[in-house]
Amino acid sequence: MRIGVAPKGSGPYLSVVQLEKLLDVDFNVITYAGSSSAEAEALLSGELDAAISSLGDFSGLLSLGDAKGVVELASVQNATYTDVPTLKSKGHDLQTGSFIVLAPPANTPDDAVETLEATFKAAYDTAEFQDWLAQVGVTADWLGSDEVVTWVDGLQSKTFALMDELGL
Repeated sequence: MRIGVAPKGSGPYLSVVQLEKLLDVDFNVITYAGSSSAEAEALLSGELDAAISSLGDFSGLLSLGDAKGVVELASVQNATYTDVPTLKSKGHDLQTGSFIVLAPPANTPDDAVETLEATFKAAYDTAEFQDWLAQVGVTADWLGSDEVVTWVDGLQSKTFALMDELGL
């Protein structure tokens, strides 16, 4: 199976390597420099059997029916693409993708951090922001300050170990 991804070392490239290990398969991985538009073009022309990219980047192809979302490498269901199951719902734990972290300087007083977190969470919960997330196809999941550090540390350890294993 020919799978298109961004270049070696990128998130999508590391995702396909992890997916191969998780499923005990070998894909014919083809890398494309630049944006996911090159992958989309290769997918539409028949050069690829599949591609790993964000749902948002492929939203045009998905909404037009030119491509089908098979699985999202996430643990949380995407609110826009409810017909695309998560890999976790298929019994596998592999979460990849982009994330945004609000991070103040280390010496920021605890009460200021609490205020920042509460304000950010209030904005996150607004209908306007949730509508925007749906519009751009982002799979959102909230982690508070107590959870995010553990999550980032785990993700970094796993990613760095994989990159070392691959010699990247």
